[in-house]
Amino acid sequence: MIVRAMKVEDHDVLVQTEVIETFKDESQFSSTFTKEIYQASRAGLINGRSSGNFDPLAQSTRAETSVILYRVLNK
Repeated sequence: MIVRAMKVEDHDVLVQTEVIETFKDESQFSSTFTKEIYQASRAGLINGRSSGNFDPLAQSTRAETSVILYRVLNK
C-alpha cells in the first residue's frame, strides 16, 4: 500500500536503477507484489531480516511498521 501511495506522491523515489541484492526467500513472494517489494527496498523503506530473508508470511511488529512509516514520511 505504501509503495502504491508513494507512486502518486514521488514516483522518482521508486524508479531507481540501483542493483540490489535479492531476498533469499523470494520464491515465497506473491507474484503480484514482487515488484513493489523490490521498489520499497530500493527506496530504502524496507531492509528485510538480518538473515537475508524478507519473510513475507511473518506478522510485522509495531516497531517495524513504525520504522517504515517514519522512513516514508521523511523521504
